[in-house]
Amino acid sequence: DQESNNAAEEWKYVAMV
Repeated sequence: DQESNNAAEEWKYVAMV
């Protein structure tokens, strides 16, 4: 699902910080 993928990418950026 694109929405789920988008949310996953958001958490990826959050984890980077």
